[in-house]
Amino acid sequence: MTKKIVYIHGFATAGEGLKVDLIRKQVDCEVISPTLEFNPEKTIVELEKIIDKDTVLVGTSLGGFYAWYMAYKHNLKAILINPSPTPNHSMNERLNGAKMVMFNNLITNEPFPITKEHSDYLAKMTQETLTRQIKFPNDKDRYITMFLAKDDTVLNHFMSIELIDVNDIFITENGEHSYFKNWDYVITGIKKML
Repeated sequence: MTKKIVYIHGFATAGEGLKVDLIRKQVDCEVISPTLEFNPEKTIVELEKIIDKDTVLVGTSLGGFYAWYMAYKHNLKAILINPSPTPNHSMNERLNGAKMVMFNNLITNEPFPITKEHSDYLAKMTQETLTRQIKFPNDKDRYITMFLAKDDTVLNHFMSIELIDVNDIFITENGEHSYFKNWDYVITGIKKML
């Protein structure tokens, strides 16, 4: 069976970009990289439509969270890059007590809301994934590799280490949140999973 890659972008960004271009240039398989809306329930519905048992997920930041969630839900292979293990905490900080706050996509500049309901749904997803990790720790089809940069100023890499159960972990001194400086490591990790 031919593998395919589904790249899942982070918060307030878009599916297409330099990282996806590099994956397409260096990896010989289909690469799907949709621009997902922020609503986590709708994001999961959209991802469910494009993944199958031969999918390798690659996700950055919030996209890393979604990749972690889907890998445990469907026993898939996944690459997590500076993932957000508890995105509801970040959303609650952005909400700062409000029920809704508007943001603009950093790539498309389109406005979108984040709401308390979104944050609550992300908290539920985190709990579901942590429960699956305990109940189903060693599925032979699931394989997760995580890449972390110590100099990430957006997310604390220690929390990812503590909460996310992975098969392989690579921690670099630098790379910042984008991890772009170390993208060759990610490409190597993807090739190993295909």
